[in-house]
Amino acid sequence: LQYAHKLDQVMKENGVKRHVAKDVNDAIDATCVGIRLEQGSRWTCPGVRCMAIILQILHFLQSGFAKPAHVEHTLGLMQWYDLLVRCKLSIYDTIYNFVRRRDLHKTCLIPKSVLLELATSCLLILYWDVDITRDFLPLLCASDASQEFGFGGSVLACPSSWVRRIARLSEKKGAYRVFDAGLRIDSYTA
Repeated sequence: LQYAHKLDQVMKENGVKRHVAKDVNDAIDATCVGIRLEQGSRWTCPGVRCMAIILQILHFLQSGFAKPAHVEHTLGLMQWYDLLVRCKLSIYDTIYNFVRRRDLHKTCLIPKSVLLELATSCLLILYWDVDITRDFLPLLCASDASQEFGFGGSVLACPSSWVRRIARLSEKKGAYRVFDAGLRIDSYTA
């Protein structure tokens, strides 16, 4: 805590104004980057945002016409919340070609395949509610995409306690983790 106070002091001395409403205060109900934390144990899409997305998709389904830019905006919102349950991202396929059209601001017929993807995604919105108190599975999964080597993935069966310790490590730009055959796990969590 003393380092936090020192940082506050240096910021103040350099004219950086403090935004008290954004202080970390151990709140158990809060919204950060559009994700709602509820009772300190669940991540979810805020209700107002969820309703706006549902209404927009219903409008697309009812009219059958839209500007690709509007569909792209809705897709972007859904993909942000889909990151809470990444497998939901696999729904999207033909929608990408639709939103890559040259004239994004010209109203056009939405292909049925795009409407189906939007409707399917809308039905699965209920999975945007994630319990963050779940126990870790006894599996460590890692994946990587490399321009030189392609896509790869690995799964290691290991104790949940190891997965919990490794999950505390944060990924930073340019950083990577190496999992060797000797399973020297302590060197990765130090």
